[in-house]
Amino acid sequence: MKNFAFIDVFTQKLYGENFGSKAIFGVSEIRENLMNISAMVINDDLNFISLKTNAKDYSEMDLECMMDTEIDLARQDYNFDSKQILLQKDMEDLRLYIDEVLKFIENHKIETLFIYGLPFEKVINLGLELLKPTLKVWIVVDCTKSLDGDEREKIKEYQKKGLKAISFRNLEKYLKI
Repeated sequence: MKNFAFIDVFTQKLYGENFGSKAIFGVSEIRENLMNISAMVINDDLNFISLKTNAKDYSEMDLECMMDTEIDLARQDYNFDSKQILLQKDMEDLRLYIDEVLKFIENHKIETLFIYGLPFEKVINLGLELLKPTLKVWIVVDCTKSLDGDEREKIKEYQKKGLKAISFRNLEKYLKI
């Protein structure tokens, strides 16, 4: 499999446990997986889109909590031929990002997506929005957390709609095939 890409949906400190005003309980349980998937994407120079928000309605403390990790090495001054891009908007509204995401997918002839990030609800919404007969969409279930902590049960509902679920460990094996 060569035509695949990763999409990181709003993995920012703002959502991390005990950090920002939108902190999601239990993020510490998946923090290692988030770091590992980010390292894999960057170190292996894989196709990657990072969605970030710099919303103006956040407090100063929240703005200081925006993630500042390796994943932000994705270039901001990109063209759509770049393998790794960062899309940053002033709102979390996924509709603001979708055209650029679709353009990236088209330019790179992507056939498979692996989506992860915080919160789970945004990951799922993006996955459903991108679901097309010509595109396989996988949710990396142990690299996302739900606002109410019930992502493993919820994913079963979305699999009926066509999304696929995979763990980070199985993803690593899958990519080696």
